[in-house]
Amino acid sequence: MRPMPSLTRSATVRTKLVAAMSAAIALVIALGLLSLHQLHAVNSVTRDMREVRLPQLEQLQLIKRLVSEHWLLAARRIQSGDFRHLAEIANGMQEVEKGLAAAERSYAAATVEGNGRALFSEFREHWTGYLGALRAGLDLLETGRTAIATEEFEARAAAAFNQATAVLDQLVASVKQKAQLAAARAEQLYRRAVATTLLQIVLVIACAGAATFWMTRRVTSPALRISAAMRSLIAGDDRMAIAAQPPRHDEIGTLIEAVAGHRDALVRSRDLAAAAELDRERLQAAMNNMSQGLCLYDGQHRLIVCNRRYLDMYGLSSAQVRPGTTLKQVIDLRYAAGSCPKMAPDQYLKWRESIGAARQASETVVELMNGRVFRIRHEPMPDGGWVATHEDVTDSIQHETMLRLLFDNNPVPMWVFDRETLGFLAVNDAAARHYGYTREQFLRMTVLDLRPEEEWEHVRAYVRTIDSSFHLRGLWRHLRADGSSIDVETYGKAIQYQGRTAVIIVLIDVTERLRAERRIAHSALHDSLTDLPNRTALDEHFRRVLDRGRDTGEAFAVLVIDLDRFKEINDLYGHSTGDEVLREVARRFRAACGDAFLARIGGDEFLAVASADAEGVEALVGRLEAALDRDVEAHGHLFQLGLSIGIARFPHDGVDATVLVANADAALYRAKHEGRGTTRYFTIAMDRQLRERRALERDLGAALSRGELLLDYQPQARADGTVVGFEALVRWRHPERGLIPPGEFIPIAEESGHIVAIGEWVLREAAREAAAWPNPLRLAVNVSAVQFRRGDLQRTVHGVLLETGLAPERLELEITEGVLIENVSRAAAVLRNLKALGVCIALDDFGTGYSSLSYLQSFPLDRIKIDRSFITGLGRREDSLALVRGVIGLAHGLGLPVLAEGVETEAQRALLAGEGCDEVQGFLIGRPAAIATFAALVGGRRPAAPQRRRAGGSAT
Repeated sequence: MRPMPSLTRSATVRTKLVAAMSAAIALVIALGLLSLHQLHAVNSVTRDMREVRLPQLEQLQLIKRLVSEHWLLAARRIQSGDFRHLAEIANGMQEVEKGLAAAERSYAAATVEGNGRALFSEFREHWTGYLGALRAGLDLLETGRTAIATEEFEARAAAAFNQATAVLDQLVASVKQKAQLAAARAEQLYRRAVATTLLQIVLVIACAGAATFWMTRRVTSPALRISAAMRSLIAGDDRMAIAAQPPRHDEIGTLIEAVAGHRDALVRSRDLAAAAELDRERLQAAMNNMSQGLCLYDGQHRLIVCNRRYLDMYGLSSAQVRPGTTLKQVIDLRYAAGSCPKMAPDQYLKWRESIGAARQASETVVELMNGRVFRIRHEPMPDGGWVATHEDVTDSIQHETMLRLLFDNNPVPMWVFDRETLGFLAVNDAAARHYGYTREQFLRMTVLDLRPEEEWEHVRAYVRTIDSSFHLRGLWRHLRADGSSIDVETYGKAIQYQGRTAVIIVLIDVTERLRAERRIAHSALHDSLTDLPNRTALDEHFRRVLDRGRDTGEAFAVLVIDLDRFKEINDLYGHSTGDEVLREVARRFRAACGDAFLARIGGDEFLAVASADAEGVEALVGRLEAALDRDVEAHGHLFQLGLSIGIARFPHDGVDATVLVANADAALYRAKHEGRGTTRYFTIAMDRQLRERRALERDLGAALSRGELLLDYQPQARADGTVVGFEALVRWRHPERGLIPPGEFIPIAEESGHIVAIGEWVLREAAREAAAWPNPLRLAVNVSAVQFRRGDLQRTVHGVLLETGLAPERLELEITEGVLIENVSRAAAVLRNLKALGVCIALDDFGTGYSSLSYLQSFPLDRIKIDRSFITGLGRREDSLALVRGVIGLAHGLGLPVLAEGVETEAQRALLAGEGCDEVQGFLIGRPAAIATFAALVGGRRPAAPQRRRAGGSAT
């Protein structure tokens, strides 16, 4: 029984369409009324903006400008000493006052709310006070008391003026805020009106589209489909879709069901007829798409069927080989085509018949006269016939032969071992040579014979996890025939070899590479001069002991150790002698520290971290002092050294590394201040030393204005000794303390921010000096990290170049690695801006900081300066030469010249020249001195120029 149709489905098309259009029109009218209301609101808000807010804002801006003009005229009147302009100023003030009065009246005439009226009254009160104070000052000025008039003006009038302008700013801000709120409201109302209008348009379009869609879908389209289906059925085409979705219960639905029933009957009869033909075609297509040849014979050795691949393999055609052809006829055709085995036809026929009579499956590999090799698989059938597949394996056999050649003759060690027994199945000559065994010895061994005995269980367990998808890659320790140990990287894959599950392995000996990596890792954590842990290693050690101390409460002590009068050794005997002394002292300190952690943190300063037990610390101090009881010998000289030690304890004197080291430094400063050669523990009383440091900081802030800073210059030369430029170095001669080393005041300048002004002064004075040299030599100036971060370096450099006339290409700015790594994107932008000026950029102290190779490509550098700590080891340490050689090769590979600092001997210069170093700098070329010392090199000096440029002095 048919279900009852719903009310909507049984209604007429006209009823449905009229109801839908009426609802749409009612909705459009409602939205139109809403739009009119919104547009009226927009007009109201806009009128308020135009007639109230904007005039108020315009008058307030005019009042503010007139007030400022009056203030400027009043200030000129008070400060002017030229009587010729007094009348002009007075007239100007009167004109401003008239304009101000008119503007005030206009503003007062506008509609002003309560808060605006109160603020305007407050402004008038302050402005009246300002005018009164101004008149009092002018009266005093008329009596000749200029100073008192000026003071009166700056005190009373300025205060009243500032209060008046502040109130004006509040008024302007208030009006702007109200205007912005009104504008936002108008924008909101406008958007709503636009949205409502757009909704009306969309609704009208939707209603029209819906009506059209409904008529097309429910009436026109079904009628057209029925007509087309009837024409197709008359023409014999029954593929047309007819059924209605969902089913209809009107006259059109009845007609559709009738036509669809007739069509379905025709389709069923056609499908049954085509099913058998389709099955036959599928079987034939499957056989013809096989990669193997296939043939099927019956019990009388007659061909039932064969595929296209079989005919192609043997050079036969479908016209020659048809169903019913006998095996002998097929063999004769093959011999005639030359695709026969290397045997007589009778012998081959007997062999094939014997296989069929054997009544069991078989597989045979046959080589044909034409050189092809086929694998034939025979499967007997119950009726005495058989089915056979023929596969061309010529390429695979050749491929296997080539793989064998590649395996045996490969220069890389390779082997194959059984997954179950771990015994070697194959090994190439390269593996036999590398491990020192013969091939025969290898094939009697297992994988375990090449591994340490303690790793055998791990190897067995690991091999048991191997399956057919296994891909091996790992780092292992192997043993050679002579017992030596090597590190190898292995790459392997599970394969089938001679019917066994095996693993093929490719081996790469990485022993030397790992040793080099360990050396590099050691260098990254150790000082290149003394081989003691460096600051990086110290930071890691601090993290460990601080974590342990916070978790367990274990205390420890930090000892900062400084050699007394070590600077004298460098100054009198050179840095190479000083470095030799540091190496010997480090060796003795290392022996004295025992289990305590010892690091070199810079120059002649060391740091030890030890147990905080009082007796243990005292014993360690005693051992350190005893280590220097004997004189230190270096380059034929004997030096008697002492040491000063500052000690801070965790947690008593600090709970983080920065505080502990700072307090230990304060204790060291006290020890040196009390006569050197002593040890002091940090105490609260040592804050006085910090106050002295702050006093030095204050003196440094005034050093520029007092003319206490001066410049020295150190020459830079090519590798052959030809001077090509100078580096400007700042010095500070304190009026009470004398010459203060740069290593002492530069850190203070950087911490306090004075370095920005000092750096700008150095840049300007050095550029002015270099611009006067007849010989256009290069000028190198150091840029502090603080100056790079905080100062407007590009503007400063540009201004100095314009002021001094120095050619940009002669100026080279030296920056350190730390500057680049702090903020990579900002550093790159600053350097690009500097390069746009035409100056050169040099990377100073390369190798002592972060030493990241990535920024050598990321930043626009023109030169790399190798730090002197690497140069001092040349000729004595292989790693120093390797590092220098690596830096030079890397820089030249990137197209960057290299300058080596700290060159003190001719042997060092010659070695650097032989390695391709471009330029050198150091005591061998020249010590830092006043520019007058190098007058001959720069081509003479200006007659009026002093020997040294001092800060605060006049430029001549």
